[in-house]
Amino acid sequence: MQDTTEIMKEAHIMQALGHKNIPTIIGVQLQKQPISLIMEFKGENNTSVTISKLLSCQKNSATIQNVQSSLITNDWLIISHDLTEALSHIHTKGFLHCDLKANNVLVSNKHGYIIDFGKACDSSFPPTKKYSIC
Repeated sequence: MQDTTEIMKEAHIMQALGHKNIPTIIGVQLQKQPISLIMEFKGENNTSVTISKLLSCQKNSATIQNVQSSLITNDWLIISHDLTEALSHIHTKGFLHCDLKANNVLVSNKHGYIIDFGKACDSSFPPTKKYSIC
């Protein structure tokens, strides 16, 4: 069972961010499990396209293969720029994403979008980890 508080925190962070490279949050579905965020769709032909899928050597759907073959170096530079702008905006707004990875970056129409703010936090209170030296 999902924690409603955590889902609502993620929704509030996404709403506060409001950036062209972060999908717009439309609402939160609380009526039945699993609780879910409803947001603007970013993808190709009704398929979610993550950087992870694009860089995978595994057999992908035809949609993913089409996107893979259509991206040229300049497109990757545009996607990288989009992500840099979005991350800068997140930090300027006082948040840390805390889980940025290839599975949390979508590509749609040759632009990059950051998703999954479930581990995001206020930059004034970053998570702490203790590391031991062997």
